[in-house]
Amino acid sequence: MKYFGIKKNFLAIDEKYSNYEDSLIAVLPVPFEQTTSYGKGTSKGPKAILDASHYVEFFDEELDRELCFEEGNGICSLLPLDFKKKKIVSTKDLYMADVKEMLGILRSVEDSAKTVFMVSHNPYITEFANSLCNYNLDNIPTSGVFCIEFDVKKWKDIDLGKGKFVSFDYPKKYYKDL
Repeated sequence: MKYFGIKKNFLAIDEKYSNYEDSLIAVLPVPFEQTTSYGKGTSKGPKAILDASHYVEFFDEELDRELCFEEGNGICSLLPLDFKKKKIVSTKDLYMADVKEMLGILRSVEDSAKTVFMVSHNPYITEFANSLCNYNLDNIPTSGVFCIEFDVKKWKDIDLGKGKFVSFDYPKKYYKDL
């Protein structure tokens, strides 16, 4: 896993406390600017946050210690995701689309794409995910990721009930008190 060194990482902390293997937290910069409504610049936000973090006080007054310098509590700053804007397709057709409409959109993906992320609203996206792999999930929560694999060569060959459930993850799974 590639990550930033001391001059560019979050908090500008030494390798001993910022390497990937020994860190409790990983910061992943996502310089993305696809749906900006008013002006541009959001793609520069992650770098600005990392730069500003170099001036943050390490000492936590509530806990009376510097957490990031304790063994196993490191903070690793991963290299930013490299989005190829031309490969990201945004369509309003997913908004409020039913299972049949979503399936049509998925089947229309170019075969050169090996991975597809579909982002939509509930209850529609949950119903679609369940239909693709005969799963029975009540709800894909905000920021939830439901992963399905298909044994097909072409996206047009995908059909309901033919997918294989791989994983389901969401933030509150790890932070029950949120």
